[in-house]
Amino acid sequence: MAEAPKRPGDQPGESQSGEVTCPACGGTGRKGEAVCPTCEGTGRVRQIVGDA
Repeated sequence: MAEAPKRPGDQPGESQSGEVTCPACGGTGRKGEAVCPTCEGTGRVRQIVGDA
């Protein structure tokens, strides 16, 4: 059986990341009246979750 093609981050030693709710704004994309500077208004951020 052929091995599945590798994707970025699948190589040993490369960090794996996933998208999570922004901890600074709780996923709203806002900090008070302004756009959240941490997620730039998306309400989501990338977080390293492990490595290959």
